Amino acid sequence: MARVIHIVFGILCIFSCWIPGGALGIPLQITGTYTGQINGSSIEATVSGNMDTTGRFLNHFELAFTQPIPSNFNPFAVTNSWNSSYHGAAVFPVSNNCGTAVNLFDLSGGNYFASRTVRWDSLPGEQIVLTGDVTTSGGVMTANNATVNGTYSGPTDLIGIIDYEMVWTQINFTTIELISTAKLLSASGLTLDATVTSVYSGILSQMPTRQQLGEHTYSNESWDGNVMKYDWTGTVAVVPEPGTFVLLGSGLVALGVARRKRGNSEGRV
Repeated sequence: MARVIHIVFGILCIFSCWIPGGALGIPLQITGTYTGQINGSSIEATVSGNMDTTGRFLNHFELAFTQPIPSNFNPFAVTNSWNSSYHGAAVFPVSNNCGTAVNLFDLSGGNYFASRTVRWDSLPGEQIVLTGDVTTSGGVMTANNATVNGTYSGPTDLIGIIDYEMVWTQINFTTIELISTAKLLSASGLTLDATVTSVYSGILSQMPTRQQLGEHTYSNESWDGNVMKYDWTGTVAVVPEPGTFVLLGSGLVALGVARRKRGNSEGRV
């Protein structure tokens, strides 16, 4: 019976999941600038770093503020949203029984518009919104005309990002949405729960299924009052379509009925 279940699931995955070839991964430099206001004070910052679009190697991000930031703000409060224009393009696409996932670079070729909204569970009504028009050319991915605006009144001793998980959803042919959750670690050992809603538009191709699940891991995190740095890696995997499970369930029910009928027939012989 177990062998039959495995075969049925495999057949359903073949018919319900497209397995893409994926784009050829390349190393990229990342760059960009941010302007805007947080807590009523002006923000100006530049982005630098490097990433690998296959997701197989460690990626690096730096954010340098060109003027003092508000004393009641910490850049880790925005989680990874300073580089959300890039982070989804540098995750490793995992293969499972129902296909191979794709990352943001596979979906877009490195050209899209990104909008991210960061909220915190313990700070109702507060949020920070970041936007950027991303282009890739000559081995460089750039967030053009990037903006950051909003309010934040949470802890200012944040030192890193942990437990970062995300759900990718195909909204339409050219748009995907990422809902991410993370815990922001403070120097005191306490954590701040954050949710990031990211929308990427101008996508060129679609995900193999309507949803994918992913996660990020961060290391070498630092903030010295002027420059924020961290390294990151990540993975993303296909979520089978709901219809797959419906078909699988129906198939198993049919197999169970057939098995009972066969048993009854044998019992009457």
